[in-house]
Amino acid sequence: PGGVALSSNVGDSTEFLGTREYRFGDSVRDIHWRSWARLAKPVVKEFQEEYFCRIALILDTFLPAGSGETYRDDFEANLSMAAAVADNLSQGEYVIDLFAAGPELYSMQAGRNLAHLENVLDVVACLEPCREPPFEKIAPVLLENMVHTTTAVIILLDWDEARERMVRVLRDHGPAIKTILVRQTPPTLDPSAAEELLGPVVRLTPADVWNGVDQC
Repeated sequence: PGGVALSSNVGDSTEFLGTREYRFGDSVRDIHWRSWARLAKPVVKEFQEEYFCRIALILDTFLPAGSGETYRDDFEANLSMAAAVADNLSQGEYVIDLFAAGPELYSMQAGRNLAHLENVLDVVACLEPCREPPFEKIAPVLLENMVHTTTAVIILLDWDEARERMVRVLRDHGPAIKTILVRQTPPTLDPSAAEELLGPVVRLTPADVWNGVDQC
């Protein structure tokens, strides 16, 4: 993994390199008629296929019923972090797959020749907390979309057995994993025990997010 030819997924993916002499088997659609007329021999256009990195942005929205105001702050900061990551990625040559882990899996794709950053931000702004744990339900759907994914950025509200399992399963299916935990209070489980296998978990408070995070 590491890139995906856009032609098989999201529209135009070829870059015009120039022209060359016709070879047996070349498509008639690629004939460059002006060059043929000028040179008096068949000439075709030559293309190079472009590859773009696909980044999955996976957003945790699970807040158990009865969660207090502190956890609502965590949720809002989680959304802000997702928006900041999407904004940063939109400045590069990436295709962004946004997944919001709720009672159903909300997803959209943005980037080259696709939806714009504003569409991603609109989806993020409309998200509400999910009151039932969705992780077992959404994991198979996420995995279907990991085939051509280069990196998965996972923004979590807590670290517990279900979330660790989801991160572990995603990591086992190929993409590099970047995990961010946005939470004011200590998580249910200490992620340090899993970091040797799953990579570092960046821990941020809502204040860290709202004050701006240069890199994580």
